[in-house]
Amino acid sequence: ANFSVAFPEGQFVEVTNSADGDIINGVYVSNSAYAYNGMAVGDGFASAFDDGDWFKIIATGFNGDTQTGTAEFYLADYRGTNALDHYILDTWQWMDLRSLGKVTKVRFQLDGSDKGTYGLNTAAYFVMDDFGCERDIVAEYARTYKVGNWSLDLNQFFTLDDDGSTVTYSLEDLGEITAQGAPALLDINTEGIDLAIDQAGMLNINGKVDKSSRAMIIGATQKGKTQYIKFSISIDQATGIDGIIVENGKVVENRSYVNVAGQVSDRPFRGVNIIVTRYTDGTTRSAKATF
Repeated sequence: ANFSVAFPEGQFVEVTNSADGDIINGVYVSNSAYAYNGMAVGDGFASAFDDGDWFKIIATGFNGDTQTGTAEFYLADYRGTNALDHYILDTWQWMDLRSLGKVTKVRFQLDGSDKGTYGLNTAAYFVMDDFGCERDIVAEYARTYKVGNWSLDLNQFFTLDDDGSTVTYSLEDLGEITAQGAPALLDINTEGIDLAIDQAGMLNINGKVDKSSRAMIIGATQKGKTQYIKFSISIDQATGIDGIIVENGKVVENRSYVNVAGQVSDRPFRGVNIIVTRYTDGTTRSAKATF
């Protein structure tokens, strides 16, 4: 209901949580209608975007007069060799600001490829909301394995466009699962579990040590839009099997996929699916997704 339309040139966001500064988690951002129109069709000053064009936000942190770090976020990106990956952002997306460190103020700037004698031709506006917020998590999942090597298809957990554009996966905020359930930040590879994601969206798990565990955030980005899920993986030689999934406190018994022709499978069809999830407590849940 309320958000900021920002013309950020020469301006700072003051961080007043404490006198010595604070770590800012992130902010939701998107294109303003003015900038979007210029990039999409041109407006007399800005030219419609073509191959190689881009428009981005640059956030710079300061503690007092000392610069602490920078972060960047692309509001439009036509640089990729695959034209299907080109986009002008039209939804709210989370910009991670934690790399700025402990700050007392943040400066936002805009930069882009469409420039003239006096600087940017693209209207130097963007919109922002929920400064300092955490990213939204779509869902939480957990799975338990025996010691060994396993693969998990991540595509089933996200709603993706089946349009030939590239999906990029990321492992973030990895940590051990504590008694309170909060992950402590660690490197991707630890003594107990090694993790890696390949280009096909498969999470490869090497469970090396019994009773080890990992919690993580997994992101899937497609045309500038990122969905986030929280995933917990445990290694338990006594009880672990390939197939235990927990969604929001319920154990999944099975999951089936129904396409537009009414065909049913235990694997997603390409295109629109109705996902029917059955839980061990007898309840079911249906959701629509595109693979």
